[in-house]
Amino acid sequence: MLGLEGGSTGTDGLWQCVLRSSSGPARSLRLRVLSESVSLPPVLDGLVMAVLPIAMREGGPLRIEGCVTRGALRNASEFTEAWSKWDPQRYTPVEVIPDEITDHARLAEGHDAVFAWSGSLRSTHTFVRHRHGLVRAPYRAKRVLRVLGLSSQPDPDRDQVESLRKTVARMGGPLVVVDSNAAVAGFIDPEIGVLPIVAAALHAVGEGCTAGIHSRPWLLAAQRRYPRPGLALPDLLSGDRFAIRADGGTSSMSRMVRDLIRHRCLGAVTSNCVVQPRHLPPCGECPRCVAMALALLAAAEKQALGSSVGLRHLFSISFGDPVFSSDVEAILQDWTSTHTVSREAWRSRAAIARLGVSVVDHLRWLGSATGLRPPWPR
Repeated sequence: MLGLEGGSTGTDGLWQCVLRSSSGPARSLRLRVLSESVSLPPVLDGLVMAVLPIAMREGGPLRIEGCVTRGALRNASEFTEAWSKWDPQRYTPVEVIPDEITDHARLAEGHDAVFAWSGSLRSTHTFVRHRHGLVRAPYRAKRVLRVLGLSSQPDPDRDQVESLRKTVARMGGPLVVVDSNAAVAGFIDPEIGVLPIVAAALHAVGEGCTAGIHSRPWLLAAQRRYPRPGLALPDLLSGDRFAIRADGGTSSMSRMVRDLIRHRCLGAVTSNCVVQPRHLPPCGECPRCVAMALALLAAAEKQALGSSVGLRHLFSISFGDPVFSSDVEAILQDWTSTHTVSREAWRSRAAIARLGVSVVDHLRWLGSATGLRPPWPR
């Protein structure tokens, strides 16, 4: 049995909840809006979504001491059911039982949105392509959100807030910073990731907006590979007052670079590195850095946004990650520079990796067909 008590604490921009468990100590999740006057939501939709990963791991019903919208209640049920079927050994469906359900909440009128921006290439591209109409029916960026506290390590972005604010202001969107204790309080699930916390922060600052927009973390083509990336269920983190939507999933990284290259002010705060903080130079060796460097080479912008890629990376980087391999293949298909030698070398390496994947898939299928292996996986 789990119990959730949450709400705002007046005018200091603090939105928090306490999750109580019959089998362990209580945990408190805090989301504090910094330097922005935003009315916090009157319903607990976002906080409920933030604690669902813990509830799924612990099992049992989740009682909410507060009000949620009926749409959020339905979405939470579908979210936990989907994850329990994806990984039944870790997660169980959760029955959410609120004190009060409202049927009168409605989305705000208009097409204004809050954009979640982590500083990655994908999240930066999402903001820019809507800001400059590079997508059909773009959302208007009423706010740009940066969430702190998503890592248990000291967050260096805390010292960069004013610099980030000025950069985003030049792009025409006011930056809103939400400081969270999600990582240190144990609210980030290692498999589901940070999306429920980011969604809760979007709910927190969504006053007057229809939706919160975040970027898809991988190309949709990556889900054709095995092992597939984890579930991406942004719509199920929505409520009746505020919708969560994902953007992207079809543009190659080289296309993203070409769209961003005219916005030089974003170069210093855009990084794909998973090792170094966003505002520091990328490590140049992790898979995301290599993919970024290859995209720059493909777009003939080698020195514009990141480090260089060398032939040594052909053999030091594993193509076993479906996100990395799908990114590389999309970059090779969208190659516009004159670096044909590098392109052909990477094409050959990608073809070898694709052959290896095909062989393993056939062996897995034969094993399933003969009963030597479990049924064909999802």
